[in-house]
Amino acid sequence: MKELEWIENSGQFCGIGLPTLLAQQPYLSDSSLDPVWSFLDEHAMVVNIHPTGCGVNSPWLLRHKLEWVNGAPVEDATATLELLKADIPRRFPHITFHVAHLGGDLPMLAQRIEDNYEDWDAFPASPNESLRKFFFDAANFHEPSLALAAETFGVSQLMGGSDFPYFQEEKYVRAFDYVRTSRFADEEKKEILWSNAARLLKLSL
Repeated sequence: MKELEWIENSGQFCGIGLPTLLAQQPYLSDSSLDPVWSFLDEHAMVVNIHPTGCGVNSPWLLRHKLEWVNGAPVEDATATLELLKADIPRRFPHITFHVAHLGGDLPMLAQRIEDNYEDWDAFPASPNESLRKFFFDAANFHEPSLALAAETFGVSQLMGGSDFPYFQEEKYVRAFDYVRTSRFADEEKKEILWSNAARLLKLSL
């Protein structure tokens, strides 16, 4: 909490980054973190969610060294669904969440997730409605995936992402070039490449 207070008082930050799993308390939904969420909500902060590379602690993923290949997007999606399951976005509505890598497999599973809410009360509120208030970075580098995310979440919720330092040199450049050369309209490309991020982070253009 002292660190959060320092961040807020410094006036130099608009939010914080959190890993999908925490070292001491591994679950973002744990009630012990409610004071943290309350502080972030009170100050309307942005919260970036990024995977740890622990493969959601799955022996299956770790055994085959898939913690970054497939484990990272699994972490993205699982942490996001955990937040929805705990109703964190509705309980703390002034927090804006930003999830890495287009949210992992969330765009592909959007209808399945919504059906589980409608038929089996798997979530306290509509996941699709909640997710359209999240932001997702485009550090996925696959145009069809970007198009699916845009259709699922809305172009207004997507923004460029490099995944630096994991990808450098030509792949760092590709992270933005793949948006520039995509099928999106010029205005949509501008939104994804910079204006959505500027809106989220309250940057002057």
